[in-house]
Amino acid sequence: MHKVWELAKTCPQPALDWLSIQVARNRYVQSWLVSTMNNWVEQYLLAHPNHKVRSSAAFLVVSLVNSSPFRQAFR
Repeated sequence: MHKVWELAKTCPQPALDWLSIQVARNRYVQSWLVSTMNNWVEQYLLAHPNHKVRSSAAFLVVSLVNSSPFRQAFR
C-alpha cells in the first residue's frame, strides 16, 4: 500500500481513483485508508491545487463511509 502513495506523488488522480475502487473490494485497503487519513486528506482533499485531484480525494473519502444511501446521494 505504501507504493500507492509513492505513485500518488507523481500522478495523484489515478491513484486516488484506483483506491476508491479498491475500498469496496478489499477490507484491508479500507481499514488502512481510515487509519492513515491524517496523512492524505489534507494533502489531496484540501491543499492540492488541481480540482480533479480534490474531486478524486472527495470521492475516496465518500467511498469510506459505510452508508450506501449516503454514497449514492453523493454521486
